[in-house]
Amino acid sequence: MAAGNTIDDAARQYYKTQVAEGVDRFFQDRRPDCPWCGSVSIGKVFHSRDVLQAKPGTFILDRCRACGHIFQNPQLNIDGLNFYYRNSSDLVGTKGVDLLVMLARGCLRRRALMVQPYAAPRKWLDVGASYGHFCRVARQLWPNTTFDGVDIDDGILVAQRRGWIDKAYQGMFHDLAPTLPERYDMVSMHQYLEHTIDPRRELQLAAQVLNPGGHVLIEVPDPECPPARLFGKYWYAWTQPQHLHMFPLDNLKEALTSAGFTIKAVERRSDVRLDFSAAARILLFMELGPKPGRAWAPRPATPIDHARRIAALALGGLAIPACVFLDQTLGRLLLGNRNAYRVLAAKSP
Repeated sequence: MAAGNTIDDAARQYYKTQVAEGVDRFFQDRRPDCPWCGSVSIGKVFHSRDVLQAKPGTFILDRCRACGHIFQNPQLNIDGLNFYYRNSSDLVGTKGVDLLVMLARGCLRRRALMVQPYAAPRKWLDVGASYGHFCRVARQLWPNTTFDGVDIDDGILVAQRRGWIDKAYQGMFHDLAPTLPERYDMVSMHQYLEHTIDPRRELQLAAQVLNPGGHVLIEVPDPECPPARLFGKYWYAWTQPQHLHMFPLDNLKEALTSAGFTIKAVERRSDVRLDFSAAARILLFMELGPKPGRAWAPRPATPIDHARRIAALALGGLAIPACVFLDQTLGRLLLGNRNAYRVLAAKSP
């Protein structure tokens, strides 16, 4: 379901007020150094619009020339994150999420299977659990394991009602972690760490809630993969403005080691292929013809806006099916077999 169809009058007034005051106040000061290694040798990768909802604003990604870390600069502040995340879950709704996850069921199972040779977890905490689909699949491999989940969105409460997780924690992991010292023997963070303001701190908190010898399983987009180079700012996994950090594999391994972990296994792979089709969607529906009448649009829609949307829909009707075909057939041959990576690491006893 489109976000615009679920916005009430109060929300529209909120967006009208916020946009009128300008979105520059949603950013921190631009930093002159890398947040990962501290080097002052940084350069712009590209600038982007909001590729999820077409809210106003421009977002810049910089790369550190010393360590390769890619980061949003200037980075959104807390008010900015609240503004740009607001209503983002309305884009697809619960049924839409269920459908998308059903298509990616094999990916969820392979995440869980990565753990099998190294651990038999009894208590598992999934951070960024959303609607609990991963825990539902993982439970088939570990039926006697307790699965708990953390997320800021209401989807985590849906997961508990469905019985897909045993306990739901709604809120921020950094607020919750101090209350759960050494309670779990497995923590998973799938497509989560890149959203966080301070990823190194998140890894330290994961170590805090783990028993000695417990494991952390992390999956993030791979900024060094071929699709990232080919599609540039239209590669879907940049996901501006929500992804604040993108990590080269070696950087994440170093950070895990610094947080007291020992690397056990690494996988670089593509489980869900959306590279061509998602790039076409961003180009057509966010750049060429975003939906007129959005609650957060900076001005009323004009006839030109409607004409651009019609053109985007017409082109999309031809291009999107062709791009889906490419993703599912030639994508692996053209782009290689990776657009993300997973790391399993053990907390030192």
